[in-house]
Amino acid sequence: MSDAPTPFAAGQLAAVREAASETLGRPVTWDGLVKVKGNAREISPLTDALTGIGCPLLTVAFLGIWVYGLVALFD
Repeated sequence: MSDAPTPFAAGQLAAVREAASETLGRPVTWDGLVKVKGNAREISPLTDALTGIGCPLLTVAFLGIWVYGLVALFD
């Protein structure tokens, strides 16, 4: 059974499977969609902290530069 929604897609998947088998030198098969267990991308607490600090800091810096430029324009 194929997960492809159309006959064209099924043919394309078969071609990809055949090309992969030739490249790897062994048969490549799949029976269905892969189930991912758990979080596919683990985020560390350090990453969360840097994001939480960095985004507001960049926003303040952007606004400061914008205001400085606006003041310099009319000065």
